[in-house]
Amino acid sequence: MQVRFLLGAAGSGKTYRCLEEIRERLMAEPDGAPLVLLAPKQATFQLERQLLNNPDLHGYTRLQIIPFDRLSRFVLEQLGKMPPRMLDEQGRVMVLRALLTTLKEDLSVYAKSAMRPGLAVQLSDLMREFQRNRLSPASLEKLVDAQGLPSLLRGKLDDLALLFRSYVGWLEHNHVRDSDALLDAAASQLTDFRAEVRLGDARSPLFIEHLWLDGFAEMTPQEEELLAAIVPFCGRATLAFCMDTDVSETPHWNSLWSVIGHTYFRCRQRLESIKGCAVSVEVLRAGAELGRFGGSTDLQRLERAWRTGEPVPSAEAPQDIRLVRCANPEGEAIFVAREILKHVQDGGRFQQVAVLLRSLTDHLSALRRVFARYSIPYFLDQRESVTHHPLAELTRFSLRTIEYGWRNDDWFGALKSGLARVRDDDVDLLENSALANGWNGRAWRSPLFIPGSAALTERVEEIRLSVLPAFEQLGVDLETVEIVPAVESSEDFGDAPLMRQEDLPKGSVADKAAGDRVITAGQLVRAITRFWDTLEVSQSLERWSRKSLARPEGVVMHHEPEAIHSTVWRQLNELLENLELAFPGERLRLPLRHWLPILEAGLSGMTVGVIPPALDQVLIGTIDRSRNPDLKQVFAMGWNEGIIPAPPSSPILLTDRERDLLADREARLGLGERYTRGHERYLAYILATRASDRFTVSYSSAHADGGELQPSIYVSDLNRFCLGLEEELHGAFDPLGDCVAPVELFNEYLQAADDSELLALNDFDLLRPVRARWELISHEIGRSTMEEQTRDRVLGDDVGVSVSSLEQFAECPFKFFAAKTLGADEREEFEVTPRERGSFQHDILERFHDHIRDSGRHWRDVSIGEAQELIARIGEEEIQRFQHGLFASEASRKFQARTMIANLQDLIVAMVGWMKTYAFDPLEMELSFGNPGDEIPAWKIEPIEGRNVRLRGRIDRLDLLKRDERSWAVIVDYKSSGKQLEEWKLKNGLQLQLPFYLLALTKIPQIARQFEIDHVVPAGVFYVALRSYLKSVPHREERVKTIPFQYSGMFDAELIDFFDSGAASGDNSGQFKYRFNKDGSPSKRQSEAVPKDQFYAMLERADKRVEEFGGKILNGDIAALPFKHHRDTACKWCEFRGICRFDPWEESYRVM
Repeated sequence: MQVRFLLGAAGSGKTYRCLEEIRERLMAEPDGAPLVLLAPKQATFQLERQLLNNPDLHGYTRLQIIPFDRLSRFVLEQLGKMPPRMLDEQGRVMVLRALLTTLKEDLSVYAKSAMRPGLAVQLSDLMREFQRNRLSPASLEKLVDAQGLPSLLRGKLDDLALLFRSYVGWLEHNHVRDSDALLDAAASQLTDFRAEVRLGDARSPLFIEHLWLDGFAEMTPQEEELLAAIVPFCGRATLAFCMDTDVSETPHWNSLWSVIGHTYFRCRQRLESIKGCAVSVEVLRAGAELGRFGGSTDLQRLERAWRTGEPVPSAEAPQDIRLVRCANPEGEAIFVAREILKHVQDGGRFQQVAVLLRSLTDHLSALRRVFARYSIPYFLDQRESVTHHPLAELTRFSLRTIEYGWRNDDWFGALKSGLARVRDDDVDLLENSALANGWNGRAWRSPLFIPGSAALTERVEEIRLSVLPAFEQLGVDLETVEIVPAVESSEDFGDAPLMRQEDLPKGSVADKAAGDRVITAGQLVRAITRFWDTLEVSQSLERWSRKSLARPEGVVMHHEPEAIHSTVWRQLNELLENLELAFPGERLRLPLRHWLPILEAGLSGMTVGVIPPALDQVLIGTIDRSRNPDLKQVFAMGWNEGIIPAPPSSPILLTDRERDLLADREARLGLGERYTRGHERYLAYILATRASDRFTVSYSSAHADGGELQPSIYVSDLNRFCLGLEEELHGAFDPLGDCVAPVELFNEYLQAADDSELLALNDFDLLRPVRARWELISHEIGRSTMEEQTRDRVLGDDVGVSVSSLEQFAECPFKFFAAKTLGADEREEFEVTPRERGSFQHDILERFHDHIRDSGRHWRDVSIGEAQELIARIGEEEIQRFQHGLFASEASRKFQARTMIANLQDLIVAMVGWMKTYAFDPLEMELSFGNPGDEIPAWKIEPIEGRNVRLRGRIDRLDLLKRDERSWAVIVDYKSSGKQLEEWKLKNGLQLQLPFYLLALTKIPQIARQFEIDHVVPAGVFYVALRSYLKSVPHREERVKTIPFQYSGMFDAELIDFFDSGAASGDNSGQFKYRFNKDGSPSKRQSEAVPKDQFYAMLERADKRVEEFGGKILNGDIAALPFKHHRDTACKWCEFRGICRFDPWEESYRVM
């Protein structure tokens, strides 16, 4: 047989020669003997496209364009030796996960990390290395006894040999073959077959007329052995390598050709040793008009300079090579996007351009953002993890739901996958209701109930019943077999004792009497597939795929998750097949909780690659993966130190030093770190020689976060190789003079100061879509009021608002609009929040008051001891009944509740004690008016003729003092913490609640009639803190004396004797804060007793504010005008900051 090595530098035409020879054979003899083109897996599709670009070749049947793993399958199928059952990478990971659990007590170095989730994947990768480098368990065991190896390395090798031998033993016992061992199997079969046939005989069951190999820079010993085994069965073989000359020995490790030269030299040596194999070498030399760079002398010189390490003299500075410095990766992406659009606007196509990097890590997010902004279609050439694909999430969370008692995180994780046949808004409703009502765990297996809302109860129950059956059936399918002894002895698995019952974690498997449920892998697989079928998962994924393909014309296409749904469906089905293959039969039965980490190990390593569509798209990829030889322009981004050359990777299980020690003992795992340095130079050379017309390099001065970056050492090489190359600085540009996309004119258009500037911008054709959009939204920008038609439809002529809403309006009209008109609100949760704590204490105080009133007494008639006992008893009852047992649901919440009850006991002691000097009696608690179901109507005002505002509220406590025909009224409002009336807040309407309630008593006649009051006289308004502030005291009896439950507010100083009967004698009870001057007038300092005219002026001002705010609300005022007072702003605690669009740097606060 004839073997020809085809050598040539980058762009010399090696691939072109191979494809031309293939075309000639296909067109000369379409139905001849098989032809094979060996290429890396990621390059096969592009080679097929290149081959079929010739219009004279319409198709073929005799050619196979395949990687090495497909070649091994081809060989075994041709020889009739294909193993019936193959275990792929995910299956191997799952078996290794189980082996780690079984053998962890026998491990030394890896014992502590045996149960860590990622170890099985790392171990699988290392075993693949062992197999590809033809290292067996026996080889590792031999190394354990080798002299001179560190004890740690020997311990690692001992662990790895045990795991490797157990794995191989398991494969043999179950008559399964690892897919990574197929190359060895094929090579072995070919070796055996050679003795039976005459080599090169076309009548042989296995004969390949011509084999070509192209695109490999590095080959494993496994691949080299298979190549050497298949070549004798070929009539001819052409092996192409990217090298500029023949070599008689392996190149130096720092050479540009270090890795590929090593590969070439080993292949040649191996093939020359085969009897009857005639080896020849042909070196391609590209002339001035030939090869990839025939149209660019600059790129020809760059290729030669990079290859030789010496610059090629030139009379002119290079025109087809550019070096650009940008501020950061975002700046690089913008520069590249602009240049791509210029290329297309000059008549080029997107598919003629590639953006190639050494690593996508630092630039991918910026490229995605910028390319979407500039409407550039692209294909992202990288494998995508499917760990969090919706189907993987559905499977994972559904199994966890069944195993861990229907916990909300798992239950909603499954429902939110989008594959549970439930609408997103229904899931949101169900989740919000669960958070508000505390539903969790077994609650989902029973009917749901929402107090006070029959319609909502019916809706959530309907949703629950629509999704529950599939999950309940899954639970039934997973709980069918009682536990039995899993494995009687290690002999059941030969040399691989896998997951014996005694090997499982202590306490993980109950005895048979406990009734713990166990299942086999087959039962688990059948349960999952039935669950998928019930939910019609395959149909849903197919619809998603069709939706991603059916795009309107002009819509940007790029690599989206929808494009991989069919691949994920196939791979997850293969994962289940591997699970059943990995754990066959009925012997191994485990609880579901032990299957979960095994299944998760398989899911964690799954990735999918997408075939690049035959569309006009820019290729984005990495130089070590992406192949597309037909490129006119290449943008090499990220030429920074630490990115290119790539820093050495740090192997996890075996370090670089340990690998070098093994290599010294003929147990090489790859070429080692030193060779990768030369290989990085080779990758940079390949990157610099991809384009046929123009090559552009860019790098950043700083990270996205501002950290400084240095240019790569290859930037210095580029400057040295390209004499006269000037570095460009990409920064700000004139969008009016150098615009390539409408997006670049957005800011200019939006910031235009007057109509004349807008008219000038209208001359730009690129702005047509912007103008159309602008006309729709311009009149809405900065709008401070609703349109009249919208206002009338939304508000009508009769609006109901609460006093707290008026205070929100005073803070910021938009806050009122968002909360009350739009109904925006943070979702309720079944949690103890300050709001719930306040309501809990209010309810206790209300029931305390009702009990005293129902007994025909007043607060002053109750002893302190009885008051404390009554608060304690009511509090314990409220713990059980408040919001369906919110405080009874957890011990920590009970503790919080009892702490609040103790505070209320202290408060009631203080308030009952003050009744001796306080003339007012608490008349009513939680007095509600204007709310649905209230007997007392709203306070109605008419700020605008014919249009009303109904004001509603709920008074915490109304105290009254009746004398003759007059009744003096005091409003008390309980607060969780201390609060004071502040003059600036009263003046601007931010504290309307207390004066509003006092005014309501005079404005709503039904209140007076209900309590048989002839004439209400405002007396005072107060806040009372529900929480005490403690300090250490010797005895609990003295504690109440230290509690500052002092009322805080404002009252009419003329009524001081009603508030504190000891005031006349100078004996201040401490209930109120007041001070009088010597002339009897109230002091202006540290006194809440104020002259009558000041007190009534405060009420009158509040009345006017109510009228003013009511009118603005009816007019549809929605302006984002938050207040500011010193450092205090409405925005500080506002929950609507994310939607109001208020920018303090551009807009002004309403300063108070």
